[in-house]
Amino acid sequence: MQIEIDSLKSDNEKLLQLLKGTTEYADMENDEILKSAATLCMKGSKGVAASFKANGKARGASADACGGKGAKDNSWIPSEAVRAILKIKDKYKGEMTETAVSQILYELNSIWRKMMRVENEAIKAKLGA
Repeated sequence: MQIEIDSLKSDNEKLLQLLKGTTEYADMENDEILKSAATLCMKGSKGVAASFKANGKARGASADACGGKGAKDNSWIPSEAVRAILKIKDKYKGEMTETAVSQILYELNSIWRKMMRVENEAIKAKLGA
Protein backbone atom coordinates (compact mmCIF):
# COMPACT_ATOMS: atom_id res chain seq x y z
CA MET A 1 0.00 0.00 0.00
CA GLN A 2 2.83 2.43 0.86
CA ILE A 3 4.51 1.72 -2.49
CA GLU A 4 1.28 2.59 -4.28
CA ILE A 5 0.89 5.82 -2.29
CA ASP A 6 4.48 6.82 -3.02
CA SER A 7 3.94 6.06 -6.70
CA LEU A 8 0.79 8.22 -6.77
CA LYS A 9 2.61 11.07 -5.02
CA SER A 10 5.39 10.86 -7.59
CA ASP A 11 2.87 10.84 -10.44
CA ASN A 12 1.13 13.89 -8.96
CA GLU A 13 4.42 15.78 -8.77
CA LYS A 14 5.14 14.96 -12.41
CA LEU A 15 1.65 16.10 -13.43
CA LEU A 16 2.02 19.36 -11.52
CA GLN A 17 5.33 20.01 -13.30
CA LEU A 18 3.67 19.34 -16.66
CA LEU A 19 0.86 21.76 -15.79
CA LYS A 20 3.41 24.42 -14.88
CA GLY A 21 4.69 24.10 -18.43
CA THR A 22 1.37 25.40 -19.77
CA THR A 23 0.50 29.06 -20.11
CA GLU A 24 -2.59 28.71 -17.92
CA TYR A 25 -0.68 27.42 -14.90
CA ALA A 26 2.86 28.73 -15.51
CA ASP A 27 2.75 31.33 -12.74
CA MET A 28 0.97 29.19 -10.15
CA GLU A 29 2.39 27.35 -7.17
CA ASN A 30 1.45 23.69 -6.62
CA ASP A 31 -1.21 24.50 -4.01
CA GLU A 32 -2.79 27.09 -6.32
CA ILE A 33 -3.00 24.54 -9.15
CA LEU A 34 -4.65 22.03 -6.83
CA LYS A 35 -7.14 24.64 -5.58
CA SER A 36 -7.93 25.63 -9.15
CA ALA A 37 -8.62 22.01 -10.07
CA ALA A 38 -10.80 21.53 -7.00
CA THR A 39 -12.89 24.65 -7.62
CA LEU A 40 -13.39 23.82 -11.30
CA CYS A 41 -15.29 20.74 -10.18
CA MET A 42 -17.65 22.74 -7.96
CA LYS A 43 -18.78 25.57 -10.20
CA GLY A 44 -22.28 26.29 -11.39
CA SER A 45 -25.05 24.19 -12.75
CA LYS A 46 -24.24 20.65 -11.65
CA GLY A 47 -20.56 21.46 -11.61
CA VAL A 48 -20.78 23.09 -15.06
CA ALA A 49 -21.52 19.76 -16.67
CA ALA A 50 -19.23 17.94 -14.27
CA SER A 51 -16.56 20.56 -14.81
CA PHE A 52 -16.80 20.19 -18.54
CA LYS A 53 -16.58 16.44 -18.35
CA ALA A 54 -13.70 15.95 -15.95
CA ASN A 55 -11.87 19.13 -16.83
CA GLY A 56 -12.19 18.91 -20.59
CA LYS A 57 -9.25 16.73 -21.52
CA ALA A 58 -6.79 18.67 -19.34
CA ARG A 59 -8.69 21.93 -19.71
CA GLY A 60 -9.85 23.57 -22.79
CA ALA A 61 -12.67 21.64 -24.39
CA SER A 62 -16.39 22.18 -24.09
CA ALA A 63 -18.50 19.44 -22.48
CA ASP A 64 -19.64 17.96 -25.81
CA ALA A 65 -16.04 17.74 -27.02
CA CYS A 66 -15.10 15.35 -24.23
CA GLY A 67 -16.90 12.31 -25.52
CA GLY A 68 -20.07 11.02 -27.00
CA LYS A 69 -21.12 10.44 -30.59
CA GLY A 70 -19.62 12.75 -33.14
CA ALA A 71 -17.49 14.56 -30.60
CA LYS A 72 -14.67 16.50 -32.19
CA ASP A 73 -11.34 17.38 -30.65
CA ASN A 74 -12.06 20.94 -29.49
CA SER A 75 -9.38 20.93 -26.81
CA TRP A 76 -8.13 24.27 -28.14
CA ILE A 77 -11.25 26.03 -26.82
CA PRO A 78 -10.40 27.77 -23.53
CA SER A 79 -12.80 26.88 -20.73
CA GLU A 80 -12.99 30.57 -19.86
CA ALA A 81 -14.47 31.22 -23.33
CA VAL A 82 -17.07 28.50 -22.87
CA ARG A 83 -18.06 29.93 -19.47
CA ALA A 84 -18.30 33.45 -20.92
CA ILE A 85 -20.55 32.31 -23.75
CA LEU A 86 -22.78 30.34 -21.38
CA LYS A 87 -23.08 33.41 -19.16
CA ILE A 88 -24.01 35.59 -22.15
CA LYS A 89 -26.48 32.94 -23.34
CA ASP A 90 -28.21 33.06 -19.96
CA LYS A 91 -28.16 36.86 -19.89
CA TYR A 92 -29.86 37.12 -23.29
CA LYS A 93 -32.13 34.10 -22.70
CA GLY A 94 -30.58 32.20 -25.60
CA GLU A 95 -31.39 34.87 -28.18
CA MET A 96 -28.63 35.80 -30.60
CA THR A 97 -29.27 39.50 -30.78
CA GLU A 98 -26.75 41.89 -32.28
CA THR A 99 -25.86 42.99 -28.76
CA ALA A 100 -25.33 39.38 -27.65
CA VAL A 101 -23.09 38.65 -30.64
CA SER A 102 -21.10 41.84 -29.99
CA GLN A 103 -20.65 40.88 -26.35
CA ILE A 104 -19.54 37.36 -27.30
CA LEU A 105 -16.95 38.76 -29.70
CA TYR A 106 -15.76 41.27 -27.12
CA GLU A 107 -15.41 38.57 -24.44
CA LEU A 108 -13.61 36.18 -26.79
CA ASN A 109 -11.21 38.95 -27.82
CA SER A 110 -10.52 39.80 -24.17
CA ILE A 111 -9.92 36.15 -23.30
CA TRP A 112 -7.62 35.68 -26.30
CA ARG A 113 -5.60 38.80 -25.46
CA LYS A 114 -5.25 37.67 -21.83
CA MET A 115 -4.08 34.22 -22.94
CA MET A 116 -1.51 35.75 -25.28
CA ARG A 117 -0.23 38.07 -22.53
CA VAL A 118 0.18 35.12 -20.17
CA GLU A 119 1.87 33.07 -22.87
CA ASN A 120 4.23 35.92 -23.74
CA GLU A 121 5.11 36.41 -20.07
CA ALA A 122 5.77 32.67 -19.71
CA ILE A 123 8.04 32.73 -22.76
CA LYS A 124 9.87 35.79 -21.42
CA ALA A 125 10.33 34.11 -18.06
CA LYS A 126 11.54 30.91 -19.70
CA LEU A 127 14.06 32.83 -21.79
CA GLY A 128 15.10 34.98 -18.85
CA ALA A 129 14.11 38.22 -20.57
